[in-house]
Amino acid sequence: MAPSAILALCLLALASATAAKNPELVPQIDAIMPEICTLSQGQGNKQVASLVAQTIEHLRVVPDDAVVGILDKIRAGQYCADHAKLESLFLDAVAFVGEPGAFKVMAQELAMGRTAGGRFGLYTVAVNLLTQPTLDHVAALTPIFGMTDSNQLLSLAASTVVNRYCTQNADCEQAAPVQEILNVLSAKLDTQCTPDFSNVETTQVLTTLKSVGNIGKTTTALFGSVMKCALTEGIETNVQVASTLSLKGVSCMEPVTNGLKSVVLDSTKNTEVRIGSYLAAIHCVNEGDLLEVIDQMASETNKQVQGFILSHLENLKETNWQLPLKQNLREILGSKNIPKDYMRNILKYSRNVEMSVNSP
Repeated sequence: MAPSAILALCLLALASATAAKNPELVPQIDAIMPEICTLSQGQGNKQVASLVAQTIEHLRVVPDDAVVGILDKIRAGQYCADHAKLESLFLDAVAFVGEPGAFKVMAQELAMGRTAGGRFGLYTVAVNLLTQPTLDHVAALTPIFGMTDSNQLLSLAASTVVNRYCTQNADCEQAAPVQEILNVLSAKLDTQCTPDFSNVETTQVLTTLKSVGNIGKTTTALFGSVMKCALTEGIETNVQVASTLSLKGVSCMEPVTNGLKSVVLDSTKNTEVRIGSYLAAIHCVNEGDLLEVIDQMASETNKQVQGFILSHLENLKETNWQLPLKQNLREILGSKNIPKDYMRNILKYSRNVEMSVNSP
């Protein structure tokens, strides 16, 4: 991607708010399109660049559906019969618009597999640089989450947009577009979390799980789908563990915490899955949960699980870090007696290292 394109996208990311919409500009765009089409048939033309820049400015303030509509009119040949060049210019231009309508076009093209190479990279950067998304932006990106052949960087960018929206808007999971995305991810995992699929298309499953973790929100249904990945026999261990860890940063929900805790305390479950479930649940547990875990770990027969959990709790109890999570757990653990007679094998207990760096 050219440095000028990167600069333009970075400047776009600094835009503070979505512009007010003006449907009266749509006819002006309709008038510009045939002119661009005619002038773009030859070699490079400065007038074409000027007209494209003018179109981008108009696209920022027309209604979102109008942006999709203009692309439909291009492809229908309403502006000119030989529209290949015009279509290409328009599809490049939408990456610099920044409005939900433009993201709707980009997501549509990406989901349909019609974007590759430099344009794919351009769209991915545009999504990644969306720092102040609205709910309409989130809704526009929904098709990306349903892609059967997901790209890791694109999925990371799209899920980051949802996370940013949720960081800036309390109770975002109650919004219909966010719920739809979580439902799409749940349905996707229900299909992917089988040995036949997961053990062949491992990267696809891990990409979906990373999207779940990156968004940081879940639902009862999505939690069930994630745990299907974690507990289904025959799925590779790395995918099972990744499933539990995808829940590590999600907002606390009692059914999720209780579900993870039940796996931690189930001696029939895979060792690494139990440890992963513990790490995912620990930031949401209450005093009763900790007492239950400590009580069972005191007599736990799986020494690796026992050693990891008890040493991790001991480290949390002794931490000097001022992070709210660690301080909260330290206060809860302050008066609790954590057994210390577990095997101190370096491979079987938590190496929870705290450090600080003094940077001049």
